[in-house]
Amino acid sequence: MAAMALWAAPAQAASPQPLIVGGTTVASAAEAPWAARIIITEEGGVGLCSGSIIDPQRVVTAAHCISRDRPAAYEVVAGDTGGHESAEEEGAMQRRFAVSARISPGYVPDAIGHSDAAVLTVDPPFDFSGPEVRPIAVVPESGGLAYGSPARIFGWGMVEFGRLDGREHSLLLSLIPQWRCAGGLPAAMCGQASSGSICKGDSGGGLVSTGNPPLLLGVASFGHYKCQPGTQGGYANLATPELHRWLEGDPDPPPAPAAEEGAFLLGNTSVGGAASCLHPSWANAEELRTLFVFPESGRQAEFGEEGSYLSRPADVGQLLGCVSVARGEGGLTESGLSQIERIAGHSNELLRLRRRFRRGDRWVARLALAGPLLGDRLKVKWKARGCSSRGWTFKRARRLTVISSPRGCAERPLMKVRVPQATVGDVVYRTSTFRLRL
Repeated sequence: MAAMALWAAPAQAASPQPLIVGGTTVASAAEAPWAARIIITEEGGVGLCSGSIIDPQRVVTAAHCISRDRPAAYEVVAGDTGGHESAEEEGAMQRRFAVSARISPGYVPDAIGHSDAAVLTVDPPFDFSGPEVRPIAVVPESGGLAYGSPARIFGWGMVEFGRLDGREHSLLLSLIPQWRCAGGLPAAMCGQASSGSICKGDSGGGLVSTGNPPLLLGVASFGHYKCQPGTQGGYANLATPELHRWLEGDPDPPPAPAAEEGAFLLGNTSVGGAASCLHPSWANAEELRTLFVFPESGRQAEFGEEGSYLSRPADVGQLLGCVSVARGEGGLTESGLSQIERIAGHSNELLRLRRRFRRGDRWVARLALAGPLLGDRLKVKWKARGCSSRGWTFKRARRLTVISSPRGCAERPLMKVRVPQATVGDVVYRTSTFRLRL
């Protein structure tokens, strides 16, 4: 999915903003009294973002809404839905200017969705005496909702790509797994609605729970570049320790795990075969786990770091992929989904992994063969930092083959074993490739 930051710039300036497509108009400010419109004035034009009031002086928005390389003025408008259907509603409006802006230390300006949160401090404080302007509580640390839970996003963004209507809108959506839209991004979460999408101008808008009272779960960060209904949107996840502790005043919170690449599905996905998952290189991770995912049905199976999935007859015809899940002090992050493969019936593969281990400066794999096979027909290729070569089996005893890596591998190598077609008894085994991270 092509992604874009969601802030809107009606004039010439390159400003951040998203808007809601396919949502409903907010009827009164009391419906979402924490929701605010942020008008950004800088050299070259005016931009628009959204935000959420969390106390009399602080407004949470997206970090990409805050200019880092040129001066800008931020006006925060609360108690207003853009309708002004009565003098009473217009009188409830409160305008404040930001006196300071604080950006999450984990935010990366040139990378979409990295810890994308910021706080504006306004002066004078907001007046909470009326029902039109009130704060919203932030979700507790590590208290995020389960996938499939409903949530609602509020924002001032476009109602269709390229068109603003000057009104506040909301959209009911469902929380979906991170790997579907923000794989590998730290402190991020995803949501999706079949009827709509966030869009430019919605950046910084609050993603809130539907319970009573509502809680601020996330901050609108990015979405599909043409805001097509049904596409996924990315949000800064305020339940992660990284962002939650930062909101509470910690200037140097622990960073959530991050990975630039997705996982890679290895092994044999046919019935009776074992599929494993190659984890990407993670930063700030203390523990890794593996998710085997059936993306068409949404079914998932979780295992430890070295877990493998044994395909069953009931899985035939389904697509299978894997996701690496990293946990660290700063939170939990899911990688992007690996390539996906369709599960086939029994494969008559020649190889089965029996054991893998380290012996001195070599990595060793013990593979069981389905039947007698000449050793020189088993072709092995190793690939790893400090170790890349071709070799053959070193030892064979009946149906057990022991393969050792070359010396000096600086990391666990990726082994690729190719077995040509062979006939064992009355069974014809097809040419197959077996991949394994030792």
